[in-house]
Amino acid sequence: VSQSRYTASRFDRSPESLEIALDKYMKGSDLITITEVDKAVRSDKLKEPGWKHYVGNEGPRDETGVAWKEDKFELIYSESYKTTDKTWINERGWRTNDAYSSYVVLESNRGEIIVVGVAHLPWGIPEEIRKMNFRSETGKSFIDQARNFKKRGNQLKRRFKADALLLS
Repeated sequence: VSQSRYTASRFDRSPESLEIALDKYMKGSDLITITEVDKAVRSDKLKEPGWKHYVGNEGPRDETGVAWKEDKFELIYSESYKTTDKTWINERGWRTNDAYSSYVVLESNRGEIIVVGVAHLPWGIPEEIRKMNFRSETGKSFIDQARNFKKRGNQLKRRFKADALLLS
């Protein structure tokens, strides 16, 4: 991968702001991982000439995706993967369950196989990040889902005999 980018499309911003960000990132990238694209009005912004994409399809908590240049990569496999079966109540009183990650297996135009995974883990509360409070319910959920996310990526890397694994 000559250049890859990650972007959070931010539910609190308009789909048009996502379009502007993607246009900027697509100019200098071969691969983009993205979160918060579960609604068609947002995921449709990934449809650009010369690009292919995969967006999770398992419901409202499956809002991650990957986009790649079609002249650089060919899709071999894609999946949505549930990162946990556990449920926690976070510090805001919200349930942290049914989170999914997206994976694609791509073959580059040089014959290299790469597994790309993207997850949107429950760790968006800045004060929790500063405190590194892994005993909180949000912290426990984060650790469980991060382990499962990495584990599944490694399983796919072995299964497809990939040359690289990129987790975002």
